[in-house]
Amino acid sequence: MRYLPGRHGMNHVITVVYYFVFSVLLVGCSSGLTQASAPPAASAGTVTLYFDDGTPQCTFQAASAVHAFPEAPLSDSGLCKYLKGGGHIRLNDLPSATRLWLVNGRPKIGQLPVNPRLCHLSESDAFSWWQLTTIKNPTTTDPSINGGRVRIADLKTLNIGDVVVPGLRLTDHQVYASSTEPDQVNCLIIEISPLSKVEVPSNFAEPAKITLEGANGENHCTLDFKTQNYVFKGNAYCNNDEAIKLELEHAPSASNILLFDDYTCDRNDDGNYFWVYLRTIKEDVSTVNLIDLDDIAATPIGNVVAPGIKLMDRYQKPGESMKKRTSCVQIQVDAPPLPPVKKP
Repeated sequence: MRYLPGRHGMNHVITVVYYFVFSVLLVGCSSGLTQASAPPAASAGTVTLYFDDGTPQCTFQAASAVHAFPEAPLSDSGLCKYLKGGGHIRLNDLPSATRLWLVNGRPKIGQLPVNPRLCHLSESDAFSWWQLTTIKNPTTTDPSINGGRVRIADLKTLNIGDVVVPGLRLTDHQVYASSTEPDQVNCLIIEISPLSKVEVPSNFAEPAKITLEGANGENHCTLDFKTQNYVFKGNAYCNNDEAIKLELEHAPSASNILLFDDYTCDRNDDGNYFWVYLRTIKEDVSTVNLIDLDDIAATPIGNVVAPGIKLMDRYQKPGESMKKRTSCVQIQVDAPPLPPVKKP
């Protein structure tokens, strides 16, 4: 067989080019796979848990994740200690429709105090759990009330669907079996909302609501934002004479909102101590901060008391406060402005 140097040289060049092209394609594919599997960007918000005495436990970034808490975590484990008595939770800047589960998980076989317990929502893995859902965009628990901390044990006083604090609703609760520590929280599951402030409207699948807040974060209640007179006689709908602040969630434009101190819900009643007439002036009104009734009392008539909410009129008996006097809330959706009335 004759030796052909030209052919040998050509084979060498082809081999080099082949491996070069293959390497480029491999790197490109790897890069594409890396980009495709990258986790979604996390929200800038945080969830902070506190022990029952109010000292901080841990702060977690608002990203979808499961966080398990052993009874006695090792110092180098990076894990947080479980909440024995329920503790507290505080939210900062979470997107609307974010779901949180506070789980009392069952022990594993041969459970050691340094290891996490089971952390799933099934009956075989949990004694019980609470589900909370954010209903404002963004949701921050009111820092003026207990530093923004919500006592987890207080969830037992609420019904499914109740507002825990403005911006946060109790959406589910399950108790599968009794536990020696029924208020224990040894796992936090965060499911960050898929909604975006830019791409998806914040009122997506969210009903309109008005919430009245009582003093010290207590005696608050949430009403459907629909055309109706809510009279608090006998503490129906809400506890009578408790409201000091209010907030709106996704209220439609061109709606009238009136608060009265008596059951007549009538601006012409000469016995009124106060009444307030507000009107929404833009679509999908959600208050970022609670509106204090004292601020409404100090706002000039015709001015905006909060973005999208205009003070149309009010009456306040001299020397009387609007706070802790509300006995009726009147809502008129998609209604014309009300005519002025003669005041006492």
